[in-house]
Amino acid sequence: MGLSSVSAYARRLKGKTQIDTTQLQFLNLEELEKRYGDRWPQVRGRIIETCESFISRRIRPEDLLLRAANGFIILPDPNREECAEAFTRRIKLDLEKFFLGTDYLKSLRLSAETRNIALQDLFSALESEAFGRAEAEHAAARACVDPPAAPLPDFSLRFESIWTMRTGHVALQRILPFSVIDGVGSWGHQIPPSSGGDAMVMEFDRQVLISAAAAARANDAPSRCALAIPVHFRTLASVKHRLPYMACFKEHAHGRVSGLMLHVCGLPMDAPASVITEITGVARNMTRRILCEADAFSMRPDRFDDARVDIFTCAAPADIGLMERREVALRVFNARLRRSGAMAALTDCRSLGHVSAGAAAGFAHFAGDSVDRLKRQPEKAYRLDPLGPQGP
Repeated sequence: MGLSSVSAYARRLKGKTQIDTTQLQFLNLEELEKRYGDRWPQVRGRIIETCESFISRRIRPEDLLLRAANGFIILPDPNREECAEAFTRRIKLDLEKFFLGTDYLKSLRLSAETRNIALQDLFSALESEAFGRAEAEHAAARACVDPPAAPLPDFSLRFESIWTMRTGHVALQRILPFSVIDGVGSWGHQIPPSSGGDAMVMEFDRQVLISAAAAARANDAPSRCALAIPVHFRTLASVKHRLPYMACFKEHAHGRVSGLMLHVCGLPMDAPASVITEITGVARNMTRRILCEADAFSMRPDRFDDARVDIFTCAAPADIGLMERREVALRVFNARLRRSGAMAALTDCRSLGHVSAGAAAGFAHFAGDSVDRLKRQPEKAYRLDPLGPQGP
């Protein structure tokens, strides 16, 4: 956008010569450039692309968004009722919550101010050499953004009930993407082709999120089960993939549908505590409560002390005898989680023996074929008694 866009905008001002603009500028970009080195053009391009998309969804179609050096200028719709200072404050708070505060971008700061300028000065600035350089830099940054991932295999969603033993109710369902590839059923993050790398995994997570949000809206009701949406840890670990995923969440889920949680999948149990805390923190910035896959036999709960995970999902081993032999250790594991304010769900329960052994070991929630069948759509919360009169 340049002179022609501003000229069209000026014609709507009906003779005004001064306007209150919102000017946004990212600070400390030099520190990020040093950190990312050769990857900085790609990282900068992704930040600019996502930020511009984010701002565009928070302004009126009649507003005008211009790219400037290391930031943006927003020219307000002449008929906008929101005062300029309130508008600037709102955009700044949204950007700070959305972009800043993670380890990857912790050195990045945002300057936001409302500035009254003369239209003539604006035209002069647009004609300047500095503005031309800014346009060229933004164009170069866009060119560095990776192309879209290759098409994904078609998939559908299944909704697995997570039963809470204490209440006897199902109020949470975890989403399981399913696809048939070359005649073989594939679940979850087995679906995206490995040849696509992390970009393919992120695109898969985005498409799952879009489908899950659509299903939640179609079945929205106060009594609908909360939905746990899977997202791979690699999508949240890299700023290159994290930002477009967060933008997708903002567009399709945030404020549009209730009762969503993110379910972080594939997180290595030996990952440093700082990495675990950052990844789960990114997830919690999007949903108030989060779940995280874990291995009850190898997980070190102390690594998750600052992660604030609500529910850990632990797959039951095929050998029920292993759970029985490790019952004392599993009890200690579950007691440790409860002291930190978290609980554990035992998933993949293939038989009621898994549920009984899990209950004896202190698990609070259960899921799997022996608990309830998979559903094709979100359900209202309901009462369930998979164990029947025999009890745990």
